[in-house]
Parts: sequence; C-alpha cells; structure tokens
Amino acid sequence: MAATSECAPLFLGLDLSTQQLKGVLLNQHSSIIYEMGIVFDDEFPEFKTCNGRHVNGDTVTAPVLMWVAAIDLLMSRLKATGLAPYICGISGAAQQHGSVYWRQQGVETNKQLDPRVSLRQQFASAFAMLESPIWEDSSTSEQCRSLEQSAGGACELARITGSTAFERFTGPQIAKIKETQPHVWSQVSRISLVSSFVASLLIGDIAPIDCSDASGTNLYDIQCGRWSQELCDSIDPHLVQLLGERVVMANEVVGQLSSYYTERYNMRQCPVVAFTGDNPSAFAGFESMFAAGRSAAVVSLGTSDTVLFPLE
Repeated sequence: MAATSECAPLFLGLDLSTQQLKGVLLNQHSSIIYEMGIVFDDEFPEFKTCNGRHVNGDTVTAPVLMWVAAIDLLMSRLKATGLAPYICGISGAAQQHGSVYWRQQGVETNKQLDPRVSLRQQFASAFAMLESPIWEDSSTSEQCRSLEQSAGGACELARITGSTAFERFTGPQIAKIKETQPHVWSQVSRISLVSSFVASLLIGDIAPIDCSDASGTNLYDIQCGRWSQELCDSIDPHLVQLLGERVVMANEVVGQLSSYYTERYNMRQCPVVAFTGDNPSAFAGFESMFAAGRSAAVVSLGTSDTVLFPLE
C-alpha cells in the first residue's frame, strides 16, 4: 500500500450491488489506492441469502439490516488500513429499482446515531419492512397494468417516464406494498431508493434521490424533471412527500459525513455527493474517457442486460 503522504487526499467510492458492497479509494489523479469488498453471503450467513437476496417465486427481496451491517464492516476494515482520515469526499452507486421503507423512528434514529453502538443495533426497529423488494422481483404485473391505465395507456406512461411499466420498477413495487400490506404501509414515513438509502446512512438524514435513479421508478417525469404528481397520486396522495419532493443531479452534494463515522472510524467530516444507480454510474465512467463532443454506447450483459447511450 502506498504511503499516506503519497496518496492524500483520497476519495471513497461505494457500490451496493446485489451480491456485495464494494469500496474503492482513489487519489486526486484517479489512481486506485485500495479496494475492498463485503460479500453478503460470506460475511452475513445469518441472513441466509443466496447471492445477496431471498427468492420466493416471483418475489425477490434483500434484508435491509444486512446492507446496514455491511456499511459498518466495510468502514471498520477501511479504518484498519490507516487511510480513513485522508478521505475528503464520498459518493457511489447502488443496484437500481429497489426501495427501503423508513419508519419515523428510523428517520429520527439516523439523525442521532451513537458512535459506540453498531448501525445494525441502532436500526433494528427503523424500517417498516425488513425485506426490501429489489430489481429481480417480478410479482407486480397487476400494479403495472394499473399504473399504465392511470397514465392513459402504456405509450403515455412511456412518454412521461421514459418506460412502459416494468415489474421491477419502484412505482409498481410501492403500489403492491400499499395494496397488499396496509399494516406496513401505515408505518411508512419516508421511502428511499437503494442508492439514496446508502447516502442517507452516511449523512445522518434522508438523502434526496438523484434524477437518473428516479427515472427507473415509472413515477418520474423525465421532461419536467420532477415526480409526476398524477402518477404518484394514483398510488397514494402523499407519495411525493414520502419519496421527497427534491430530486437532485448526480453531482450535487447532499450533506456532510455524519459524526457517527468521524468518531467511530477516525474519518474527517467531508462532503457526500448524491449516489446514483449502478448503470448510470457505469455509463458516466465510460463518458469520462472520451473527449468533449464524443460519446459511447455501452452494452452490459449480465443477470440483466442493458444498453446505455446519450440522446444528444
């Protein structure tokens, strides 16, 4: 490992994917100084996940507290390297479409974390649902058709949000929870996407959702750059407030690192930039390799296949 005098300042990038939480430290020249990974199945066997999730027919979820515990574990290993005090900024990405449902108790807990107690212990009662629906879930066909009907048809929904209704998208997932689990829905105070959830843990407040990840919900008006009031109201009249009215660009600073991390892991207070989805983040990385005026089309073949390219 390089001497700290040679690599400071450092910047931490995080990626909460389906199977693991990854971290990479870069210096000011974009050289990789250190990499680490927390593989969920290996590190947290008590959650009994397979490739980081639970599969029950068409329903696919992941334990929220497993993600929470992974943040602490990664930060503890980062502290052990001696590099944590040199981190001057943090941002990252996460699997798209998944959602986390905060109780009001969890929102308040996040604002006053005790650095002497683990995140997993403090957030034990923080969430209305301990299992988050993720992008592999395909149990919401009925809700997809309802959302298209509310928009005036599949083509109109695509015009507003950029996509016809997809089972994995967050809007149909939210609608299913409200319809099938009213006792859970009554406890929901705020809703985060997985990306904004990680940022929320880091800043000790509910972080806004970034616009590119919002576009994977079937609820975001891509032309107007805000939540579609009509579509959100078709699910719940308070949904815009639950999601957070403010949607940000991916390069916006959403807060400062919480004192939980500065005191527990010997980190400095530093800006946290909005987290985004893994696919938009990957595309941004490719775009940065090209000179101004040039671009690329990116094809990703994996558990889900994606094609990304600019419209202009």
